[in-house]
Amino acid sequence: MRFHGTSWIEVRDRSGNIVLSMTGNDGTSREIAIASPGEITVGNVAAVEASWRGRRLDLATQSKQNVARVRLD
Repeated sequence: MRFHGTSWIEVRDRSGNIVLSMTGNDGTSREIAIASPGEITVGNVAAVEASWRGRRLDLATQSKQNVARVRLD
């Protein structure tokens, strides 16, 4: 995850437990290691670049009201 502005993220593991919940600011980056399947929720999607297993996630196409919910398989 790379933040290009203020945004928040929440990451859940396969059991639905929250493993990370944070607010990120411009210039912040964070690596998260979870086993699949998992789920990530991102607020203010335009401010975040995310990738999973080396592939960039297209948060914009999966967002509703500027919040993206993405299943990580």
